[in-house]
Amino acid sequence: MSSTIAPQKPCSPYGTEAHAELQRHHWQALANLVCGHRPDWPISDVIENLWDSRNKQSFPDLARTALMAAMNPANSAPVSIYFAAAGVMEP
Repeated sequence: MSSTIAPQKPCSPYGTEAHAELQRHHWQALANLVCGHRPDWPISDVIENLWDSRNKQSFPDLARTALMAAMNPANSAPVSIYFAAAGVMEP
């Protein structure tokens, strides 16, 4: 008998595979934190890149990656969040 647990389906449209309980305000708060470090980045682009990265890392890891990308002066655009989450570049 197998005791594997099926992945949890998101209970909200904002949930991820790893964190089904996430809500819209979690993503908005993270985007606001990122834009607090990079006010020159459009918040809509930050949100888009966070959302595109949602299943690349767990939410806590993505939050850390996004903030590291925002605090790195070498990163000139919010797309650096996606590239860092995907492992293409260092945050």
